[in-house]
Amino acid sequence: MVPALLVLGTSTGVGKTAVVGALALSWRHMGQVLTTRKPFAAGSWDDTDMLRTLGQLEEPRELVTPYYSEQPLVPAPGWAAWDLQTVTDKVAACIGSAAPQNHVVIVEGIGGVRSPLSERADFLMVAGRLGLPMLLVSDCELGTLSTTLLCLEAATQERVRVLGVVLNRYRADDAVHRHNLGYLRTHAATPDLVVPLPFVPAASTARVVAATSSHLLSDEEGGAERLRMLMGLMDRAAR
Repeated sequence: MVPALLVLGTSTGVGKTAVVGALALSWRHMGQVLTTRKPFAAGSWDDTDMLRTLGQLEEPRELVTPYYSEQPLVPAPGWAAWDLQTVTDKVAACIGSAAPQNHVVIVEGIGGVRSPLSERADFLMVAGRLGLPMLLVSDCELGTLSTTLLCLEAATQERVRVLGVVLNRYRADDAVHRHNLGYLRTHAATPDLVVPLPFVPAASTARVVAATSSHLLSDEEGGAERLRMLMGLMDRAAR
């Protein structure tokens, strides 16, 4: 199976797709060959279609997202009865559909860290089974310390290696945002990879992806160096 990085959020709506897109654009700029997958989606094809536009080849929706439900609910009715091994096999097959020349597959989760994929499985359980390292996307606002630390604790319980934490929509002029960043950099297991990504006002997801990628590739706050560190951690995790 092609090495994969799982991107999960502390909850829905924290900007996972924009982070996945920005990572994909940035790593391609740095010479990496990669593709994206979102095995499960519910309620909208929007995230899947965004990820498809980032692919080097035009791929059908059903390859990027093989399991789709019209209802914005998890677990979707058709998924509820799957046991953990069934869900794990489905995720592995989705990752395995990537062309072998890819250096890595970036896999976007659905909902939050513990959002159920079935009555008996969630993405953290699957990641533990498959040995997938995780990048956690979090919000910057009040309450993020509790939710982020709980998610990191859950990852430890499932023996999932967390390669980094993204604090999305960060405003340097906001005292709460600065406090949360400083606290997590002190208390997270990977303090050098607690990365703030700047707020992009009133923009489409495509514009957010482009602006975030430019920020990551810049020398501002060591973004490019952190990208290289993250890819190095990915290489070691795959061995």
